[in-house]
Formats: sequence, structure tokens, C-alpha cells
Amino acid sequence: VLADITRELEKEKAKLDTVHEEVKGYTSRVSRLSKDRNSLSIEHAELSAGYQTREGGEIASYGEVDGLRNELETTRREAECLTEELEHEREALALDEERLRELHADVDELNRSREKFVIREGPK
Repeated sequence: VLADITRELEKEKAKLDTVHEEVKGYTSRVSRLSKDRNSLSIEHAELSAGYQTREGGEIASYGEVDGLRNELETTRREAECLTEELEHEREALALDEERLRELHADVDELNRSREKFVIREGPK
């Protein structure tokens, strides 16, 4: 009877050892999976932070682009105004040049008239 109980006890001990080995294996796998999960959590946090930083940078870039676009539009309007002013100045200059040509023509006519007068009157 004692031998049967000992054999039964050894069988149960063998089963218990097997269960302990399985538990040890499961514990090892759970530990490894936990480490993997922690690594993935860290990687996810880093990726999220990088994405948010990039997204913030994109938003800032969009703001800069809008600012530059507004500056460009303002500069374009200023250039158009300057072009119009230059056009008016050119027109005024053309009128002044025409008036100057007329005055030169008048001076030339007066000089010719004076020379004719001097020739007619003779030296005094």
C-alpha cells in the first residue's frame, strides 16, 4: 500500500513538475511579451511625439506660407502702384520734353529773327 501511495505521489510530483515547467515557460513568455509591449509603447509614444512635432511644423509652415503669400500680394500691389507712378512720370516727362523742344524752336526762331534784324539794321 505504501509503495502504491509512493508511486502515486511520484506521479503527482511528476505532473506538478511538468505544470511548474509549463508555468515557468508561460511566465517567461509573459515577461518577454511585457517587455515587447513596453518597447512598443515607447516606440508608439516617440512616433506620436514625432508626428505631433511634424504636424506642428506643418501648421507653422502653412502659417509662414500664408504670411509670405500676403507679403507677396502686398509687394505686387506696391509694384503696380510704382509702375503706374512711373507711367505718369514718363507721360509728364514726355510733355516736358515736348515743351522743351518747342522752347528750343522758339529760341532758334528768335535767334534767326535777331540775326536778320542785326543784318538789316547794320552795326552801330
